[in-house]
Amino acid sequence: MREKSVVPTSLPDWPRVTALLPEQKLILGLGFWAGRYTNSIGVAVVPVRPLAASLGLDPAALQQGIKTLCQEQLLLADWETSEVFVCDWFRFHVFKGLGVEIAKKEYLKISSRIIAAAVAKASPWLASDPIVRAIVSNQRSSPPTATARGTASSSPATRIRTRRDSGIVTFFQTDEVRASAIEQKHSAETIQTAVSAVEARDKEPVPGLVEKSIEARARATERRNAPAKSPAPSPTVSRDECEKGLMRAWAALSKPAKEGST
Repeated sequence: MREKSVVPTSLPDWPRVTALLPEQKLILGLGFWAGRYTNSIGVAVVPVRPLAASLGLDPAALQQGIKTLCQEQLLLADWETSEVFVCDWFRFHVFKGLGVEIAKKEYLKISSRIIAAAVAKASPWLASDPIVRAIVSNQRSSPPTATARGTASSSPATRIRTRRDSGIVTFFQTDEVRASAIEQKHSAETIQTAVSAVEARDKEPVPGLVEKSIEARARATERRNAPAKSPAPSPTVSRDECEKGLMRAWAALSKPAKEGST
């Protein structure tokens, strides 16, 4: 079976993490090393909001912390599949007997090519299995690169989440261009309102959704500020015309009946 070391409890004293901020140590230690979403081979499919709530952090702070840990090569994240790998997992965990079979099954569940290649590289004994080796060579042959560790890329499988000062979240270079255009066109207050509206729907405030939210808010404001339509004027009759009408009616009633009428 798998035997865990005491690394998670002594994490603050580990040389590779001593320079991290307390919040980053919390994310790495309780969020991943000893996290409920991390499986036996150090891979976690991260539900950002639940994990942030369990750590007492804002979701944006959690995502920024994961990004920083990726830059430090302590974590490896693929935001396309929401999978995160603890890079040093196999340095501190030993697998025996049934634990080896469980590890192989967990490996076959990995969706990300980046994460699969990193796990195989970190555990040669796992990669040497015929089934695992076939999967790696045929489907997941791309090795982890510097791009996968935190730099920008246009590849869908290696996108990196970046939250700009305006609150807009970008993943690709094209997102950066659209975000810059939005920031130049609209005020910071308008953008922040739109970002909050998008996040309230539990979605990422990417440029497209932020722009749609701004447009929807502008249309709603126009409708509220549009002048109300005046009712059509009702026809009016002057006093003189009213009196003349009454006189004509009275005269008609006062005429004698025609001869022969009963």
